[in-house]
Amino acid sequence: MLPLAALFLASLSPAAAHSSAVFVIITFSLLLAYSWCAVPYEAWGVDLCAEPHDRSRMTAWREGAGIIGMLCALAMPALLTTLGWSLQEALRGTAILCALAFVATTVAALWFVPEVKSLSAAQQSWDILAPFRMAEFRRLNAAFILSGIGAAIPATVVLFYVEVYLGSSKGPLFLLAYFIAGVLALPMWVKLTKWSAKRTVWVAALAVNTLAFACIYLVEPGQELLYGALVSLSGLGFGATLAIPTSIQIDLIEEAARRSGIRSEGQYFGLWSFSRKASAALGAFVSLQVLGLYGYSTAEGLTPAIATVIRDLYILAPCIFMLAAALVALRLPVLEGSR
Repeated sequence: MLPLAALFLASLSPAAAHSSAVFVIITFSLLLAYSWCAVPYEAWGVDLCAEPHDRSRMTAWREGAGIIGMLCALAMPALLTTLGWSLQEALRGTAILCALAFVATTVAALWFVPEVKSLSAAQQSWDILAPFRMAEFRRLNAAFILSGIGAAIPATVVLFYVEVYLGSSKGPLFLLAYFIAGVLALPMWVKLTKWSAKRTVWVAALAVNTLAFACIYLVEPGQELLYGALVSLSGLGFGATLAIPTSIQIDLIEEAARRSGIRSEGQYFGLWSFSRKASAALGAFVSLQVLGLYGYSTAEGLTPAIATVIRDLYILAPCIFMLAAALVALRLPVLEGSR
């Protein structure tokens, strides 16, 4: 965590701001350091949770805390600027507070969280591709990637849609409502995993997210209240689309260890982290390429054709990917740990 804290500070330093090459190097190193922390941290959860329902609770708390932390980090610069700080000072202050939090929470975790092995003592595997030999993981990973692309496209286009198509300046408020709804609904989804198969709960969350999002197609420019209500409704399924598949993966990791006698949780979460980042990058890349292909430019103003492209890209494309993810997820077997 120490390299991550140092690189996060460096990413908002004046040197990074004035040199593209330095910024690229720092950003690459920052993401690499994040993976060094995230993979063992997430694999640690496999050791801590022996009961299937506890895994859903753990992943829900983890994803929910991540969303809250992201919102706090996004809000902090705005709060500091209202107190009279310059934008550069506010960003630097945010970086310092986050870096201190990185170190403090890591020390707290090492001090208070036990190192417990819930899996049977098994030989550790060094084969990075071992998870792909499990058909269930290939299906789960495919569904997770499709869901990730479906989430990344609107995340990239949302401000274009709100400002250009809806004609509103309240984009950050709509995002806040979406994320808050996702966090508040997490306990409900976790409760459902106690009574139903996890894959069913995941598909239900995808359905809530997708159906509410599809209804946004009916929103006309200027209808801020209707859009805000539908975005909040869509957000109810957001947190579960992150927490539940991760919980299913832990069930698969334990099942794989039982079948082979080999532990591979590091490999599973390493590939999981790669899939999460790859789907986000692919969704953002495709979205921006489509906008560029149709000639979108803020300097040239908005044409009816561009407005239609933004609306379809923001609403229809994610619905297609989410539906595909749900269809793949339905083919997942219901393991004993996934009930």
